[in-house]
Amino acid sequence: MKFRILLFAFLLVAGLATPALASGPIGTYYLTAGDTGMNWAVQGPNVVLQHPQNCAPFCGLGGEYAIALDASVRTLGNSPFIPGSEYTYGLVATGVKYAYPVNAHFYDGTQDGTHNYSVGMGTGRVFSFDTNWTNPQLLFSLNVFGYLGITYDRFNNSLWLSKFSGGNRVADYTLGGVLISSFNTPFSSISSLAMDVNGTLWMGSQGTLGTFYNYSTAGAFLGSVFYPALANQNTLGGEIAATATPEPGTLGLLATGIAGGFGLLRRLRRS
Repeated sequence: MKFRILLFAFLLVAGLATPALASGPIGTYYLTAGDTGMNWAVQGPNVVLQHPQNCAPFCGLGGEYAIALDASVRTLGNSPFIPGSEYTYGLVATGVKYAYPVNAHFYDGTQDGTHNYSVGMGTGRVFSFDTNWTNPQLLFSLNVFGYLGITYDRFNNSLWLSKFSGGNRVADYTLGGVLISSFNTPFSSISSLAMDVNGTLWMGSQGTLGTFYNYSTAGAFLGSVFYPALANQNTLGGEIAATATPEPGTLGLLATGIAGGFGLLRRLRRS
């Protein structure tokens, strides 16, 4: 009996996990494209939301990029002269604006429920902020040009950083700046670094706009997904909501896994 239960559980998990990795992120992946003044959200193989940024009159000057998901979606402007904005999870602007917190080049962001985080691309300085992007505190500095992507690892209480210029490295650091692990991707210009609800990493590349890549934290390539609507969108900021609602396709996989498991159990009983 124990063997049958374990076998059924294995088949159910395998039937769900393998296709999900190949078809896009499990959670809702929020993306910023400041150059075109657009915010996007994708889940699985689909674009689920798109909405203009609340960046006027600065949309043509770079718009908004760095992003953190807390009680709402909170962005930073592209430079110290451009404010950021707050949005609902439906990407509707609330009217709240955020001043640029410190003179650095922030293009991606993340949060841990208490603080926002971002990395300055020019110097590799990693900052924490209050959730409204105020009170900047320097956590550590890598003293290396080119790090743009950042995401919080809630399973490890650490920060993943990715290279946009000068390499193709993705690295995990403690909040004190101690290197935990790293791996290299076969592409450069890494952007929109985000951790999915299952603990895997998603990222894009400026060299292949509209395509996003899924990696394990050990550096194993798990799959990719292409969104035609994003093929001309320079998405640099990206974060995935910490919870996910199963899409119809996922529910279908669940039903298939359950049906297959019960069918196997009936055959085992007959034999």
